[in-house]
Amino acid sequence: MYVRRWMTSPAILLPTVTPVREALDFMSSEKIRRVPVLRDGALAGIVTRTDLESTHRRTSPMTRLARTTLGDVMTTPVKIVAPDDALEQASQIMLANEISGLPVVEFGRVVGMITESDIFKAFNEIMGGSEKGARMLMRVGREQDLLETIRRRLKGLAIRSLATYRTSEAGDWEVVVRVCGRLPLSV
Repeated sequence: MYVRRWMTSPAILLPTVTPVREALDFMSSEKIRRVPVLRDGALAGIVTRTDLESTHRRTSPMTRLARTTLGDVMTTPVKIVAPDDALEQASQIMLANEISGLPVVEFGRVVGMITESDIFKAFNEIMGGSEKGARMLMRVGREQDLLETIRRRLKGLAIRSLATYRTSEAGDWEVVVRVCGRLPLSV
């Protein structure tokens, strides 16, 4: 699974000269929580609504009159991913850096954003959340062939989704399977 499939595109971008108050109003009206910031058409930083609200609250009216801009408060350098990076790579960068979104950059241009909400959507799809059928949980020993064991235990049920992860103890596999009906008999 690649970032390209789950990112929001095109990305909403703002220039560094945008006043903080205007950016806050814009982000509220567009219902977005973060926005990449451009200088001369290139990615220069990123801001979140929380960062801007905090900046706006702690600046004095005199400073606000001086029109604090995104260029003054943006976070830099910016962590990024490419459209053809694996979704789990984006997730790992976000977890390691405690951030909730990444600009997606291709050939030096911001082409989208991947956020924690996008990753939740992908997770739901991986887990078969939109599929009909029963959800089953099973444990498979680490020394067993994973797929063969699953097929044998399901006894002909049609698999609609499959996710696995290692348990903390002994390295066995936890398997979450969504099944629906029986496979047709082969002739």
